[in-house]
Parts: sequence; structure tokens; C-alpha cells
Amino acid sequence: MSTVPLLLKTVPTNLSIDFSAGNLLRARLNPTISYTIGGFPSQTKDGSLLLSPDVNTFLGAGALGPYSLLHLAAADNTAQQGSYRDWMKTGITFTGNADQGYIGQKAGELDFTDMVYHWSDNPTKYLKDRLRMIFTSGYDPTATSGASSREGLEGMRLFPVDNDHVNVGLGDFYAGNLAFPSTVVEPTERLDILNGKLRIRQLPTDAIAPTLTKFLVVDDTPGPDFGVVKWRNVPPGTGSGCEWDLDAYSRQVYTAPGPPVGGCTDASWRVLIGHPSTTGYYKLTISANETDCINCGVAGGTNVEVKSDAAGNVNGSHISVASTPAGATHQITGLKVTTQNAALYNYGLDVSATNNVANNGFTYGAWIKAENQVGGTTAQLYGLRCNATAIAGTVVSNAKGVWGSAVKGALIMGFMAMPQVVTRTIASMVSTLAPAPMIGRGILMDVHFLPGVCGPHRMSRLRLRSPC
Repeated sequence: MSTVPLLLKTVPTNLSIDFSAGNLLRARLNPTISYTIGGFPSQTKDGSLLLSPDVNTFLGAGALGPYSLLHLAAADNTAQQGSYRDWMKTGITFTGNADQGYIGQKAGELDFTDMVYHWSDNPTKYLKDRLRMIFTSGYDPTATSGASSREGLEGMRLFPVDNDHVNVGLGDFYAGNLAFPSTVVEPTERLDILNGKLRIRQLPTDAIAPTLTKFLVVDDTPGPDFGVVKWRNVPPGTGSGCEWDLDAYSRQVYTAPGPPVGGCTDASWRVLIGHPSTTGYYKLTISANETDCINCGVAGGTNVEVKSDAAGNVNGSHISVASTPAGATHQITGLKVTTQNAALYNYGLDVSATNNVANNGFTYGAWIKAENQVGGTTAQLYGLRCNATAIAGTVVSNAKGVWGSAVKGALIMGFMAMPQVVTRTIASMVSTLAPAPMIGRGILMDVHFLPGVCGPHRMSRLRLRSPC
């Protein structure tokens, strides 16, 4: 029994140690040697080992020896020197099927070393070789994809689309191509997730970035960009986010401000909140359809709540409609209200003004003013015009154009009208009075004649005040 290691030694020492089996050279262990590999001369390959089913075929293809410390070469189409690099030293080289790969170290300066998974393709060939990660389990000959299939379950692939870019695909692209051969072939973006979702666990607890305006969105348009992640402004827009914008000076968020600019919204765009509506082309439409959303808790279209401070006046809502130029618009309605088909009560307008301040000057449930200004000509001027109509064939117990009620006042008037005549000529003054006492209940109408204006003093059930 030997007590020393087996020693294989060549004499002279510049000869390799070759291993043969079945009358074929199967392995070669290099001596101290250097040679050219591809475009790199004088590559030191001392002690490198070549394993192959047929080493002579590998050498006959033009190779001079192994490319790295361990080189595994197929029986044919194995040389593939064009993709070799001079940093392929301490690692394993694979050649076969006219391609080459390398797994090992890529050394830089001392103590700076990369671990490399390298794969390649032939020069001038269409780049179709991929780096893939595949998992397999028990083999099922009936499975066409997945871990039990012959192909296996692909977890990730790296696909070089050209000489400067590699796309990364997550998911089983082999199975995806079987299911969707026209749309799933290779990763088409730098990161292409075939299925599943993206999770960033830390992101929900990271600090907010309140000044940023670019948000990620996904393209759901059928076609080559389907599922591609892009960015847009939110509020949405192109460029600077022109559909919605911020005015820091006036502290306003606004949209559709003016003439068309590129893809921006312009003055012709409208805003809709809620259910699609066909009521008209309004700048802002709020629509709620409770028949489509039962028990949604929607009590109305709009709600305005304003708490005023100690200074100035405050409006719950301000509506201003003007004809521009003056007189161009046939009819203007400041507020149009329509209610329909209530089971018990229909109120076109329900207004309430309450007061618990001791020195309050005036409290009006409604203050309505009609004013014909200087330069204006009006055929009829009404502070308030009311009409109660019972259409033929309908049943109405009481129809009242105006109904007034006053309770607990020093001077109680259910209704009080004070027309002011500002010219001497009075064509007609017509008032409809309720059969009620002048003071205390019913209707009181006072006609005021301004200084220098006289009118008839005989009017049925009308108290007149005249300076004449």
C-alpha cells in the first residue's frame, strides 16, 4: 500500500497531461503555458483543465486549450472564441452549440472582485440567447409548461435586445408564449413583469414627497404598449400638468382655463362628478343616481357649509351670470330649480334664515331685488313674480301664487309689497289682495310715491301713502 500521493508528471515539464477513455481524448491539464484566445494574445492558462467528450474535436476547431481554470466543452461546435474576454480566469467556461458562457470571478484592483454570470452569442448573429433561471420538480410528460414539464418553470430571463441594452423579464415567458404567442415572446421593456404584481413593503411607511407631481400609470390600450408603466402628472396633464394646475398666489386649483394648448384641456371642457348626465352642457355637473347605487348614503347633489369669521360678509354660494356684450343673450336665469314627483311635498326652493343675535338688524328668508339701471329699458320689472297653475285634468286642492305667514311680531304682515314709482306718469298699478285685514294677517301692500309724484288715491283695499 502506497503512503505517498499518486504523482503524474510530464518530462519535459512543458507538456500537458492528457486523459483518454474509449480511444478518445477526454481531458487535458495544461502545463505552464500561454496562448491566444479570440482577440486576446498571450493568455496565461497555467494548470487550466479542459473536459470534453472529444477534446481533439475542440482543438481541431481552432482552440489552443481551455479558456479558464475549468473548461467544459461539448463534443462539437465548441470553440466559440469570439465572445471570450481576458478576465475569464478563475471560473468555469462552457462552450457548445456554437455559444459560450462563463461563471466565475472578474477581478479588478486588489480586493475588488465581481462575481459574473456570463452568456454570449455569435458575432453578427441575431441576439436571441438568454440567461434564464429555471426550476423543475418531478417530470410529467403530459405537462406543456411549469415545473413538471420538460421545459421547467422559468422565474426570470435576461434578453439582450441589441449591443447596448438587456431587458429583464420576470415570470414564465416560455409558458406565456404558449398561451399568447403573438404578444408574449421576449421582454420588451427594461423590466417586463409577465404576471403578478409589484410590492415594495417599505414604501407605505416612507416619508411623503409632497412637492412631486409625476405619478406612475399603466397603459391599458390594446397593442404593443399594453401594461407598460408610464408617467403623467396628477392632476393629469402633459408637460407641466395642464389639465389641472395650481395658482399659489390665489391659492386655487383650476382646470380648463383658456384656449387649446397641445393636449391640454381648454375652455370647452366640462367637469362631471358622479353619474353620467344628459341635463345639459354645464361647466360643472354633479349627478347622483341612487337607482344605480342603492344604500350608498347619497343625500343630495351639493352641500355647502361655510363658517364665517369676524370680518366682512360671507356668501354660501355666489352666482353671477352676465350677458357679454350686454343685451346679446335672450334670457338669463341666475338660479333654475326643478323638483319633480315627490310623494308628499315638492319644494322648488326651501330657504331658512335664523337669528339668535340680540342686535340683529334684519333677517330675511329671501331678499329679492330687481333693478333697472341707468340706460336700461324694461317692459316689465318684477321683484318677485309667482305663478301657480293647475293644468286641465289635474286635481289641486289649493293653488296660491304667493302664500305668506307672519307670527309673533310687533307689526305682523304675511306679505308686504312697496313699489316705488319714479316718474309722474303711472300707466297702471295692479295688485291682487287677499281678503284679510290690513294689519295682523293676510297681505299688506304699501305703495310709496316719491316726492313730486302723485297717483290715484282710490285703490280697492289698498293703503296708500302719498306726499301730494
